[in-house]
Amino acid sequence: MDHEDFHIKRMDSESITLDKDFELENKSGNKFKVRITRNLTLLDNNKIKNNLRFVPGKSINVVGYQSDNRLENIGDKAWNKESGILSIWILSMLKASPAVTVILPYRHSGDGKIFTDYFGNIPNDRLKVTDNAVLFRVDGNYRSKIGIPSQRAVPYIGSYDAKHKILTVIEYALSNNQMYVNSLLENPQKNPFSGDAVNSYNDGPRVDGSQIGQVYELETSSPAAFLKPGQEITHMRRIYHFTGNEEDLDGVSKSLLKVSLEEIKNAFNSLN
Repeated sequence: MDHEDFHIKRMDSESITLDKDFELENKSGNKFKVRITRNLTLLDNNKIKNNLRFVPGKSINVVGYQSDNRLENIGDKAWNKESGILSIWILSMLKASPAVTVILPYRHSGDGKIFTDYFGNIPNDRLKVTDNAVLFRVDGNYRSKIGIPSQRAVPYIGSYDAKHKILTVIEYALSNNQMYVNSLLENPQKNPFSGDAVNSYNDGPRVDGSQIGQVYELETSSPAAFLKPGQEITHMRRIYHFTGNEEDLDGVSKSLLKVSLEEIKNAFNSLN
C-alpha cells in the first residue's frame, strides 16, 4: 500500500479519486480481499470557514484538504473477531524539530486511558498532560508514540511549529464508544479491539541506530471494520495548515485544540 500505484478514477483541478483492489493476509493466515477508494479534495476558504464554524483572524492564511476514505470487503467471507479485522488508518508524516509540539485534546469523561507505552516509557521532558490536552515533543530524536482511545478523544488534533509559526490542525470523523483495532506491536494481541482512535509518533534511533528520519506523525483511525461481503466503512479526515501572527493563531488553537500557544511553547521551551 505504501509503494504500489493506485488507479486514478477521476481528476480535476480541485480533487482526485483513486482506488485499488488487493489481498492481505494477517498473522493468523486469514486472507482479506479489499477495495480502497480515496477521494482527495482541496478546500477553499469558504469551505474551511463552514467546516470550522468560525472565522480566523485577519492575518491568517490557510491551506486545507479533505480525504474521504472507503474500505470495502470484496471477498466472500465476513470479517469478524475470529478472522481478525481491518480498519482505515491515515497518517500525516511531517518534519520534526525541537520547535514542534503535538497537541492531542481529550475528554475528562469516558473509559480508557492515555496510552504512552508503545515503545517504553516517555520521559517527562517529552510528555505533559494538561487539564485539556496531551502535549508531546516531536523532535525526531526519541522513538516514542502516544494514543487516546475513542471514549476520551475529541475530533481535533494538531501540532505547532513555534519557529516557523505554523499551526497544523486535523479534523476527523470520530465514533465514540466503538471498537478500534490495537496497533501495539505485540503478538499475540492481548486486547486486539482496545486500540486508540488517534495517535502521534515521534521518530528516533532504534536499537540498531536506524530510523525513518527527522519526522513525526499525526494519525487517525476508523473503528474496526466488521464487514460482511459487499459492505464498506468510511473515514473522513481534513487537514489544515495555518500561518499568521501569533495572536490570531492563538485564537485558532484555543477554539479547536483548547490550548493556548503560550502553553504549547512553554511545555518544552520549544524556542530554546
